[in-house]
Amino acid sequence: MTTPPYSEFRTPSLKGWILIYALTLLLMESAMSVWIILQVMNGWVTLIFLVLVLFPCIILWNFQATKVRFGADYIETATLFRKKRIYIKDVNKFGVFSAGRYTRAQITQQKILDESSDNDLASHKIYITKSEVFDLRSFSPAEHVKFPYRKTLYLKVREMIDHHRENANATPS
Repeated sequence: MTTPPYSEFRTPSLKGWILIYALTLLLMESAMSVWIILQVMNGWVTLIFLVLVLFPCIILWNFQATKVRFGADYIETATLFRKKRIYIKDVNKFGVFSAGRYTRAQITQQKILDESSDNDLASHKIYITKSEVFDLRSFSPAEHVKFPYRKTLYLKVREMIDHHRENANATPS
């Protein structure tokens, strides 16, 4: 059996009590929807509540299926519905940012990344772009890849980009 040409990491993690809480909510919502379907024998009500039963399950499934793949010369994010790939040779900027709900995105300084753990930076994302500047506020940014921050993933990205730049500088023109 051959090994795949990439390494794969799951980005989000629902474990322990969070997973139990999410599954309990889904079960309660599904049970209520099935009860209403049985009480009201109407085709439209049945369709509406079947969608309500399936929608959270699809969201949870997509959340659990989200992955980051590191190939020899690319970084790719994959979900159930799409894949985005960026090649290392095209990367101009990368970093970590925090996007609050009511504040604009702020780039996280290297000192904070070095001193903090994954739990401290849980709401941060790694952003890799072909653009010369971070275009985090744009509604349609240049080709980019972003995924939840984990220190191991950040170090892997930094290592890949540094390795590519060293090889590009070492190769005579």
